[in-house]
Amino acid sequence: MLCNITYIAISGNLSVTVLQLFGVQCRHTEYRAQLTTSADESAQTSVKTFFSASASTAASKYSNGHSQQKAITSSIIQDLIIKCDLPISIVENTHFRHFLSIVDSKYAPVSRTYVNSVIQKMVVQVKTSIQEKLTTVKAVNLTLDIWSDRKMRSYLGITAHFVPHNSTGNSNQLQSLLLCCDRIECSHTGEKIYRTGPRFLQYQTQC
Repeated sequence: MLCNITYIAISGNLSVTVLQLFGVQCRHTEYRAQLTTSADESAQTSVKTFFSASASTAASKYSNGHSQQKAITSSIIQDLIIKCDLPISIVENTHFRHFLSIVDSKYAPVSRTYVNSVIQKMVVQVKTSIQEKLTTVKAVNLTLDIWSDRKMRSYLGITAHFVPHNSTGNSNQLQSLLLCCDRIECSHTGEKIYRTGPRFLQYQTQC
């Protein structure tokens, strides 16, 4: 059976000979070979363009030490993960990363491992800051609070309240610092709280 191109080529002359017919088919075979070669070259060009574009995109990303890279990462950790209480795994979410690419295409998304390491460093810094503040005050009052979540898991929170003094000896306004907030699995009796509270505080100050 002749294909459409061959049929169109011979339909204009009904007196075409068999030899001419084969000649048309042979030329058509060459034409198809040229199309295949062109398609291969086009595909090869597309592959080269793809890798070239990928390399260009990678090169256009911020470096780890870039101020904008640091600012966006810090905002994700402090504003979204800590203050909005979003999970750390959000940094590896496909839709979230697409959102970041729209906001700033040069930003290089970070991994949850990196975020974990940053948060651990922040914890150490905050504990050190709390200890330094508490060593400069004359008196500290503690409040303990116990509550349960929707799954009836109990938590104990201990907050320190104090009035700091400046270099001139004048008192400033009352300040409060959360010292710990951990799971408590014992009964909520006064004796249990009395024994558990100091143990939580000792653990927090030694970590």
